[in-house]
Amino acid sequence: MRDGGVPFFVNRGGLPVNEDTWERMWRHVARIHPEGEAVGRKIRGASDLPKIPIPSVPTYQPATTVPHRLEAIQRYIRAYRYNHTGTQFFEIKKSRPLTALMDIAKEMIRESLPIKCLEAVILGIYLTNSMPGVERFPLSFKTQFSGNHFRHIVLGVHSGGASGPWA
Repeated sequence: MRDGGVPFFVNRGGLPVNEDTWERMWRHVARIHPEGEAVGRKIRGASDLPKIPIPSVPTYQPATTVPHRLEAIQRYIRAYRYNHTGTQFFEIKKSRPLTALMDIAKEMIRESLPIKCLEAVILGIYLTNSMPGVERFPLSFKTQFSGNHFRHIVLGVHSGGASGPWA
């Protein structure tokens, strides 16, 4: 696959990430970062890397309103880091049944790895799945930056007469 003219890969080997996938990610860093090889060596040789915060899945009381639930879910998804590794960690086939995609969302929550927009959409669908009266729909668009085209997808939400892009 390509993202803005830069190839990105999909981790088809599952988790934990296999050695070939790790090496491919390090080669990507070396290729796109101005000091990629040095950065890669520094990170790989470090024994004192900071602990990455793991977002907490939102919880709410049964009486919590839909807008407040949506805000909590939005904050949760925003707490995930954006995936700049060149490899999408979770393989998402849009042709799979919804139950299989929801299993992937559960895995995303368990692993708390960086995600891209398609993964955020699947996570948003999972987290809003039990909310009555909430309609969800995909919004896809393309942007251009420095001569490269990037494809994006976000989850649109309609509830209580209000709609908007989300996740």
